[in-house]
Amino acid sequence: MTNFGKKNTTCSKCKKKCQVEVLVSTNSFGSPDLDCRPPPMERNTMEAWIEHCPNCHYCAKDISQENEVSNEFLQSNEYLDLFKGNSSQYSSLAKEFLAAALCMKSINCMKDAAIFYHHASWICDDNNGQDSKESKECRQKSLELFQIIHNQSERVHNDDFYDESIMCDLYRRNEQYDECRQLCERTLTKNPSGIFSQLLQYQIKLCEQKDHDVHEICDIE
Repeated sequence: MTNFGKKNTTCSKCKKKCQVEVLVSTNSFGSPDLDCRPPPMERNTMEAWIEHCPNCHYCAKDISQENEVSNEFLQSNEYLDLFKGNSSQYSSLAKEFLAAALCMKSINCMKDAAIFYHHASWICDDNNGQDSKESKECRQKSLELFQIIHNQSERVHNDDFYDESIMCDLYRRNEQYDECRQLCERTLTKNPSGIFSQLLQYQIKLCEQKDHDVHEICDIE
């Protein structure tokens, strides 16, 4: 069972007090998706994964935590355009994750930004459709940051082959089958063990079938 609560907090940017959603408890039933999206009920808790200041629109995992995101950036057109009612077809929650990604990019925290874009794509899958322009844009933005980070010989996630598993699925979901297959084949030469090897081989099979649908880890044959 999932339970939410409220907590009082103070925005580190505008110093205004507000209430934010917190996750009290949840559980999971079923298999994660190939891009590691958790199963229900955990996947339905994303409104508690992000905090949004209603005064200055700062968005972060914890808006009370100090960092180098500037008030000038929060007041920029690039940032505030996200929150205009007619700015796009993105849902309010997706906009909060996109805003958090922009904040992290503004201070060169590309790893966090890549994750925020990835999470925004899940929200767009649910609200706009799995093949929607919004979903694809979020996946592409996440992929671009994954690539930048890997080109710097760094990783978004510390676990071996976790990044590659996510990137392969993002490529395939965006119908970039050649890129997905090439990354799978390169990664398989590194002899990943267990589920990662099976996952990559399954992705190759899906690419051969031009299958860009959502699949779960339990679908691996």
